Amino acid sequence: MSPEINIVTANNWCCSCGACKAVCPVAAISFVETGAGRWLPQVDMLRCTSCRRCEQACPALDRHGAIKEALEHVPALEDSEDIAVYAGKASDPDIYKCGQSGGMVTATLRVLFRQRKITHALVVDMPPGIHPRPRAIILDETARLPQKSIYAPVDLLSLLAELPADVNGIALVGLPCHFEGLTSLLTAESNLSGKIKYRLGLLCDGVLGRSAIDFFSYPPPSTDFSLTYKNKFYPDYRNAAVTVSDGDKIIRTVPAAARMKLKKLLTPPRCLICANKMNLFADVVFGDPWGIDGIDMEHGESLILIRNAMGQEIVDMIRQEQCATLRSVSASEAWQGQQMDTRIRRWNSSCEAYRRAGFGEIPAWSRINKRLDLPAEAPEIRAISEQISMFMQLEKMRQTEVVPRLLRLMYRGEWTEKILRRVKKIYRKLKGTSC
Repeated sequence: MSPEINIVTANNWCCSCGACKAVCPVAAISFVETGAGRWLPQVDMLRCTSCRRCEQACPALDRHGAIKEALEHVPALEDSEDIAVYAGKASDPDIYKCGQSGGMVTATLRVLFRQRKITHALVVDMPPGIHPRPRAIILDETARLPQKSIYAPVDLLSLLAELPADVNGIALVGLPCHFEGLTSLLTAESNLSGKIKYRLGLLCDGVLGRSAIDFFSYPPPSTDFSLTYKNKFYPDYRNAAVTVSDGDKIIRTVPAAARMKLKKLLTPPRCLICANKMNLFADVVFGDPWGIDGIDMEHGESLILIRNAMGQEIVDMIRQEQCATLRSVSASEAWQGQQMDTRIRRWNSSCEAYRRAGFGEIPAWSRINKRLDLPAEAPEIRAISEQISMFMQLEKMRQTEVVPRLLRLMYRGEWTEKILRRVKKIYRKLKGTSC
């Protein structure tokens, strides 16, 4: 019998966390890239023994109710001024310079390694290559820590299957979907509960399909290259462009406006119905401090949300070692700066558009309603429905066809405007000649 993990992919519920692969005892699950660049599990039915452990670990199916219960009891940012919130940046100039915002994730990992609080870190990076793709990696204290966010799906939890039995004291740096997967996974597989000591979360407004990498680098360079989704020095932090580099030399830039436009085409439908943008399951959460007074909008800073005692312990260590400059900000200011009311309204509209697309009943995260009661809006529902429809059209295409199609969708309006301006110019010239 086919495991219900296949239903998760068929209904676009999968968040690519990797929990299913981590628990498969016969290595029957691998991840494959789709046309639009989603990263989805694929079950080898010749190996599969129908043990159903993947189903028990999947956060979308939430077999044990762990996601629903946790979401109902974790305090939300807007509910409590008791949640400690900071803004700041790393004191080390090299870490700060290489960071996407304030360099605080790297500074935090450095402190945890120095104080022997962790032995390993599970993170995501994207090494240079002819065809670069993100990957999940395990680092020890001797490794160089990667910096800057990777806006692409990665099965980070799959790495848990590769850890030696005696490895404990791990820090995991992940998106909300990774921590939802971890919550469900640890409920199903209690033997893993002691391995993850610190949960360093990232704020998230949705990933992009991996085909975005090919779009930004099109036409592809002939040598290995690296891609930075948001380079705060081109031109600045507020308007950070995508940059493509050959070594230290930047060979191409894509303005922030184009990245935001592409986001409407390549955000997977699953991201649209995520109600956990603020990463409720992490100990401490890092992100961009939009809307906070006094932020360095030229070179960037980080927003830091403390969710529990473990998160406060991390901040206390950071202050003890003086490896960052931090200042307190209010939770309500952070909530407003992240435009969470707008996001919640959009979430409701997305859920309705999702249902209309015929993907089936939305799973666990749709059942938390105490903070998600802002009404959906009909025009927004239609717009999101069109967005989902376009994404699914891209999914049906071969990978080699996606980038040319994206180029036409992204720039057809600009080409039309250029043609119209040219026609008007010729018309005015002819009219002037006839006079």
